Amino acid sequence: MENITSVMKAAGWNRVVKVNVLLIRSEDFIDMNRIYAAHFPTEKYPARTTTTVSSFPQPEFLLEIDRVAVLE
Repeated sequence: MENITSVMKAAGWNRVVKVNVLLIRSEDFIDMNRIYAAHFPTEKYPARTTTTVSSFPQPEFLLEIDRVAVLE
């Protein structure tokens, strides 16, 4: 989440409107949700889709996150 935030700020994007989260292990959802919530402290959470998948191209990857953001 910190990496994505840094890239967004560097590009001038400042409002997240949608987040997609793909998890390999469904048991990671609770931790992922806690970390996710910490990055949106105003509790104005963007729309989000979270799902589990069976694999990623790199076997050591456990999740993938992408954001849709807008300039304001």
